[in-house]
Amino acid sequence: MTRIRFYDQVEDQKLRFAVIVTKTKGHWVFCKHKERSTLEVPGGHREPGEDILATAKRELYEETGAVDFDIEPVCVYSVTAPGHFNGQETFGMLFYADVKAFEEELHSEIERIVIQDELPEAWTYPEIQPYLMEEVARRRGGADLAIRRMAETDLEPLYTLLSDPEVMRFLEPPYTREKTAEFLQAALSAHPPVYAVEADGTFIGYVIYHPYEPDSMEIGWVLLPAYWGQGYASRLTGQMIDQAAREGKTPVIECDPGQEATKHITRKYGFALTEKRNGLDVYRL
Repeated sequence: MTRIRFYDQVEDQKLRFAVIVTKTKGHWVFCKHKERSTLEVPGGHREPGEDILATAKRELYEETGAVDFDIEPVCVYSVTAPGHFNGQETFGMLFYADVKAFEEELHSEIERIVIQDELPEAWTYPEIQPYLMEEVARRRGGADLAIRRMAETDLEPLYTLLSDPEVMRFLEPPYTREKTAEFLQAALSAHPPVYAVEADGTFIGYVIYHPYEPDSMEIGWVLLPAYWGQGYASRLTGQMIDQAAREGKTPVIECDPGQEATKHITRKYGFALTEKRNGLDVYRL
């Protein structure tokens, strides 16, 4: 199993890679290698004696042709995986860059750059780079997330959420307006309660904290599809893990075996698959 970890800093000599999450005019910038059909984030190996920031600037130029850009370090990341450097933990520096101008020609093995709003469906490094992008979004801010108690005024946005076709695929039976009203009333009186989630003051979903066993707490989330794949679920998971720790509980996540996005988040935070219950995979931290 591949494990991704993040650190504020490590000894400089441990940094072997630089990865640069990149945007231009508000759009993501990805690379298409000449020998692959997948997309990846710019980055590469550090040369002997090279400053890690110099590595990032060099790789960004070689792989995207960026000649005018702002770049900043975000954090250290590490990868531990079977078959990757003999299973040893390897370290790199994660950067964020905003590119203002590109050269017309590339000077590396990269065939072309791809500029788009959505994240790739086919990643070159699917077990690594999506999590690096999420961490950049989390550490650099993005929308202001707030978790608050449910209110009577949440009925309409809650119904919009639970009646969305993408969300309904994971709900049984489907939610009607009446069932949504019942859910809201239960949420208002539940202990522990169900919490609403807002992004910059807009309702985007809810999270739950359910007792699971005497020493553990189930955590979970349901978000509007417009907020999927942008790091919101990952940021919420981090907050829920912290809440469980404050209460002295082990966080547990249950998910359908087909929910790949949830499984990605469990791997990012180091959860382990421990069992199955009622057809669901059970992950514990």
